[in-house]
Amino acid sequence: MEWSKREKDSIGKGVTDGARRVNDSGSDVLLFGVSDGPNTLDYYAGAQRAEAVTVDGAAREVKDTGAPSLAHMNSQNIVEYDDHRKKLWFGFCTVYAVFFGVTVVFVYLAMDRAPLISEQLNNGDYLFSLVLIANVPGLIMACLLCGFFYRFRNTPEVKSRRHAHLIHFCIVAILHPSARLLMAAVRFGQTPFRPTRPKDPNAAYHSWLLTGRLLQFFTAGSLLAAIVCRLVYMYLALRTESQGTKPRYWVLVVISFLWFIPCMLPMIWCNWHVCSMQKMFSSLYAYLGSLSIIYLILILKTRDAEKAFVDFHSNIRLFIAFCITFWIPVVWVNSSNTPTSFTFFSYFALFLGPYILWMFIIDSFALIIIRVTSRHLFRRRVLEDIDLEGEYYRRMECLGTNILQMVKDPGLFSLMLAHANSMEHLCGENLMFLEAINKCKQTEAKNSAQARHEWLTVVEEYIVIESVNEVNLVSRTRNKVLEHAHDEIAWTNVNWAARAAQMEVNYNLTQSWLPAFLKSEKYQKYRENQLKEVESLHNQIKRTSSNSGSSTNDSGYSRRENTQESGLVNIQDDEITNIASGSRRGSFPAGPSAIQEL
Repeated sequence: MEWSKREKDSIGKGVTDGARRVNDSGSDVLLFGVSDGPNTLDYYAGAQRAEAVTVDGAAREVKDTGAPSLAHMNSQNIVEYDDHRKKLWFGFCTVYAVFFGVTVVFVYLAMDRAPLISEQLNNGDYLFSLVLIANVPGLIMACLLCGFFYRFRNTPEVKSRRHAHLIHFCIVAILHPSARLLMAAVRFGQTPFRPTRPKDPNAAYHSWLLTGRLLQFFTAGSLLAAIVCRLVYMYLALRTESQGTKPRYWVLVVISFLWFIPCMLPMIWCNWHVCSMQKMFSSLYAYLGSLSIIYLILILKTRDAEKAFVDFHSNIRLFIAFCITFWIPVVWVNSSNTPTSFTFFSYFALFLGPYILWMFIIDSFALIIIRVTSRHLFRRRVLEDIDLEGEYYRRMECLGTNILQMVKDPGLFSLMLAHANSMEHLCGENLMFLEAINKCKQTEAKNSAQARHEWLTVVEEYIVIESVNEVNLVSRTRNKVLEHAHDEIAWTNVNWAARAAQMEVNYNLTQSWLPAFLKSEKYQKYRENQLKEVESLHNQIKRTSSNSGSSTNDSGYSRRENTQESGLVNIQDDEITNIASGSRRGSFPAGPSAIQEL
């Protein structure tokens, strides 16, 4: 029976009986390629713990820990996805309303005791106690959250939020309540410094007041900056994904900080001169207003980010909450222009920070905390039907898988190719394409011109539509590869030309074919033989080291130092490392964690 190209594509994308799951011990295995810490087995061991998937006709989906890819959703899955999204919107909006009510209560208690700014010092102890109650829990939670991120930094849910973004948030989350406590302590007379006469440039009180205001304004703006920087990262990531690169998050943070400096000049001026409240707060208005405008412009260009980033909707909710709770009071205060309204806004701005901070923690990280802690501490799996990783993370993580290392091993490659060309899969051209890329890279080390000629041959055979071994690529990736292949001026190297197609083929194989291969009998037998060889070599080195008397002596020399002359260190360094890394000198295609498995 002869299969058509369309049937091959449909079946070749299928998944038979494997999907990425968390292993029973609680350690994570990330997309068969990234381990969860130094004690986790490599992705081959993790793949053995993979669980079954559901099959829906010819388009079979990986039942991952999150929602399936929107690109391969059927109508039922789309309804389920929309239902989850609506429930999350309703649930989090309810939480927003409850916490906002608590914030209003704090503002009411402060206004009831000191309705005018001139009365704040007389009621300083009471007002400062309110600030403590509002900010200390958030500060403690921020510290615990930073510890959580560090402890579970290698889990897929945490890694999908980008470590740079999490570090940025942790810094802001700790500085924000700390700055408000400092500001409240100075304003409400809880420090040894008291105002002597208005606008005394030599008074320590005004120096501390300036420091407190700068920190308060900066941290308040940094909360919005973290929201905006995350959206900008999404926008840039979707446009650099085809190149296999990630935007630099810290560049966005530095730009937002540099923009903060000129925006704060009016507030610094007003600290030593008589200014109206509107002029003093104009610096904060300018900084937050510019960030809000940037956000509104980018949100119109990043509407498709929900397909790739699971925190896209939480980012929108945080921005809406920030704008409603900040800009509406600002408009009301500046339009009424009464002492009571200014006092209200000073209190509201003081308690608005903890509200936004708690909403940031709950909306962005609550589900992650629940799922990860349940899995690792209580050995229970919860929220498995909610995607907490995102398609973009899964696509980029496939670059870290070892399929490319597996292809480099001739013996394993023939085993993989036979399995991929079976009637059940019919996707062998994808493996042949990856092998062809490796050959081009090897040729490039000797002759770059010959490598480019070979790459053009690979393009004609695998990339061009209706070619002999056409691989499955989206039109944007295919057009980009074809454009780069024939651009002699922009040509740099094979890796530059092939990266986009290599990433997509690698991802397709990882999602659809790899789980079934790793559970096949032939691969299991192959792997057992390789483990025996590694274990035998390891035991041989131990016996030889023991017989040569290379144990640690009293002078503090290690076994490694005592075996330099015998050459045993070279055996251990070269052979075991080559076997573990999947080089041609060794045939076991795994990472260094394979040695730990022994």
